[in-house]
Amino acid sequence: MAEAANVAKTSFLYNMQHDLRTPFSGILGLAEFIERSEPDLRRKEQLHYISQSARTLLNHLNQIFEVVSLESGEMPLLEKSFHLPKLIEEIQKMMLPATKEKSLGFEVTVSPNTPEHVIGDQNRIERILINLLSNAIKFTEQGTIKLSVEWVSSHKKKAIIQFLVEDTGSGIPEEKQNLIFEQFKSTDLSSGNFPVKGLGLRLVKRSLDELGGEVHLTSHPGKGTTFKVLILFEETLVTLSEEEL
Repeated sequence: MAEAANVAKTSFLYNMQHDLRTPFSGILGLAEFIERSEPDLRRKEQLHYISQSARTLLNHLNQIFEVVSLESGEMPLLEKSFHLPKLIEEIQKMMLPATKEKSLGFEVTVSPNTPEHVIGDQNRIERILINLLSNAIKFTEQGTIKLSVEWVSSHKKKAIIQFLVEDTGSGIPEEKQNLIFEQFKSTDLSSGNFPVKGLGLRLVKRSLDELGGEVHLTSHPGKGTTFKVLILFEETLVTLSEEEL
């Protein structure tokens, strides 16, 4: 009965995606449109708060639906060749406005020895990095967000690539670090002002489990957090040397 109820819940949420996303997208779009043309500063500020709230709710909905899609198997693994540096560049462009809004530094580096073309699930890799970067930006008030990509090792056309996401934010107490990947779990940090929502990080953990990857966390309250992600890719023939061929 419990399994049947869980399947029914997942099916209901999956089928409701369009019905819930559409009105929130409409509210957000209209609020932003009116905000841009509103001359009165007080009303403009109020409209900005509406836009922010609608965007936050829409982001939460997207994460919930992504969890539902993963849990229901509606997001099968899709492994194909893609250009890794180009993906990192696109992610950098997507996250840059959020860092600028908070006046944070944003550094992105790709090690020269990292294979350019790899075979893997590009969509899952993108979602993992966006969720980790969004989390870093959310809990960092000053300093710098860093994303670095580095080749670790290769064997029989398989390459292990490391992704580091570092921030100078509020950090997470050691005794609470094992909770942040749990679904729908919230954890109060030492300051009491920064609840860590486990939804985005749950997506990271679930996606990595499906990819056969790993995530490791290093964090100290008041000193920032580092997520180290290790993912195994298949190298394409264009990345192999003549000797390996």
